[in-house]
Amino acid sequence: MAADIFTVSLTASAGIAVLLFISPFIHKRYGARWCCLAWLILALRLLIPISFELPDAPLHIPAPSSHTVMLKQGGSPGLMLTDGSPEQSSSADGSPGSAVTGTEPASEPASVSAGYIPFITLENLLFGIWALGAAVFFLFHICGYLIFRRSIRPYCRAAASTELDAVLKQLKLKGRPGLFRCSNITGPMLTGFFRPAVLLPDLDYTQEELSVILRHELTHYRRGDIWYKLLLLAANSLHWFNPLVYVMRRAACRDLEYACDDLVVKNSSLEVRKHYSFIILKSMQNEQAPVLTTGFSGSGNDAKKRFANILNRSSRKNGIWVLASILVLTGVGSTLVACGNGQAGATGDNRESPIAGQETALPQPDSKAETLYSYKGTDTGDNSKIGAIIQALDYTGLQVKSFERQTNSGHYVITVNYLIDSRVDYRSYAYADIHTALKKNAAVMFSLIPNAGDISFRLYDPYGTFAGSYYSREHLSEQPGLEYFTDDKVKAATDSLESFTAYLDKVAALQNTEDVYSEEQKETVEREEQIYTVIGDDREISVNSGVGFTVEITDEFAANPPLKELEGQKGALAQHTGQKLNFLIYDIRNYKTDDTTFYLFAFDGAEMVVDADLKTSAAWQKAVQILRGLE
Repeated sequence: MAADIFTVSLTASAGIAVLLFISPFIHKRYGARWCCLAWLILALRLLIPISFELPDAPLHIPAPSSHTVMLKQGGSPGLMLTDGSPEQSSSADGSPGSAVTGTEPASEPASVSAGYIPFITLENLLFGIWALGAAVFFLFHICGYLIFRRSIRPYCRAAASTELDAVLKQLKLKGRPGLFRCSNITGPMLTGFFRPAVLLPDLDYTQEELSVILRHELTHYRRGDIWYKLLLLAANSLHWFNPLVYVMRRAACRDLEYACDDLVVKNSSLEVRKHYSFIILKSMQNEQAPVLTTGFSGSGNDAKKRFANILNRSSRKNGIWVLASILVLTGVGSTLVACGNGQAGATGDNRESPIAGQETALPQPDSKAETLYSYKGTDTGDNSKIGAIIQALDYTGLQVKSFERQTNSGHYVITVNYLIDSRVDYRSYAYADIHTALKKNAAVMFSLIPNAGDISFRLYDPYGTFAGSYYSREHLSEQPGLEYFTDDKVKAATDSLESFTAYLDKVAALQNTEDVYSEEQKETVEREEQIYTVIGDDREISVNSGVGFTVEITDEFAANPPLKELEGQKGALAQHTGQKLNFLIYDIRNYKTDDTTFYLFAFDGAEMVVDADLKTSAAWQKAVQILRGLE
């Protein structure tokens, strides 16, 4: 929608600029009412955020839908491109940066950590900024109007309606607005949408002056000019970022007064027009008129132009062509501008393919191996091809949110970010299936991108990053289950399509990560699964927070636990008298609220014996001190 708003604003601006240029000519020959109608057409176009572009529009504006913005902890925002044509992420100072958030695994080098927090697409960010600006602009003016109405209420009193009735009869109006004298205003005005009222300052007017003023304000009432101004305000609110719309709104409000003057002095003599101008001059306000009223401030240049318009007795022609021209200009202009991702075209055999959602210029291979093999030799600087490789790797089944590359003295790190709905099924060691898929991704990416030194994967949910895997080309074969993938074999994988196909078979045959766990790792998985049943889905074990102690359970320990938090679990402890239990203390974080507490768990092998919420850091310190003394 942000793209449509911008496109409509751009195309309507052409009509606004033309009308601003020719409006003096229209005033002289056709009358201000035709300008008012033309402004109305443009305002209505601005209020309809739908673009009607031609399929092959000559002017194409790239849409921001493929961009992602990540907000950096303790720093300025970073920007990167995703989904469309991926580009290198950069930090506020323009240097390459990573978009990894949260606590990094201990095995990952510090250079990869950038400490980012949850991200949104650039299109959504721009839409949010636009919506916030539109709401603030509109509410500011509406609140100003309501405050004005409330502030003048104590100073208003009903006025005699004899003259008002006479003018109503003369203008043949069926409705009847209120008439009030107000000592807190400096000029006459019409205000109110559902209960309109004419407000007169507390001044002495002659009967003739009062008649002219009422005719002027009631003409505004008959034309519905208050609603017209509300429509202009709404258009200005939607396009608060466009300075031409501000100019349009001011010009339209000016032309409302001109058109009203034209109706009041229609077919009048020059003397009548001069007298009318004198009364208008006397009634003009010195300060800015309140919003959504028909008050008119008397700045010198505007006043001169208004009086010149009033004194102009030349016959005015039908200005229907003005409306037709504006309609054509607005309609045709809308079809000539398109906003979208466009189509990437290229020539030759070495063509680039963008990331998901865009048309690729590469020929469609017959197999997955051919698809990936077409990207052999990709450089880390070729972001379009890196994006295409990432999208072609479907081992994880997860949504690729973004990727970035980081350079450190010629050492290139590629980071791929995946977005999921909830972290519950992917926490810690429990996401073994995904971990296996990430191994496969790393092995293939290393073979296709020769100068990639390290590859990092991150999992995000709406609350930020929570898990990841890090692989180094140099030490890839040292990872459990990856013994085959030595540097030589990875480099030789793309020597031919046949060798690469065989290499992919080796990748597909990779054992599940859980199958290559050591007994100690399997025991850790079982422990963590039990811990999560205790702490619930909203909490997680903070990385690198565990402190462990091996303590023998004596009769005295079971009968009088040295920690008050274990008082209610004497029975469970008594069942393990004479045995050694592994006591573990973890920081447990509620990732939704970012609150932290401290839990104590005791395990007999992989079986949980007791658990206790220590709550405070003071209790944590005391527990550590006591258990350390009992080891």
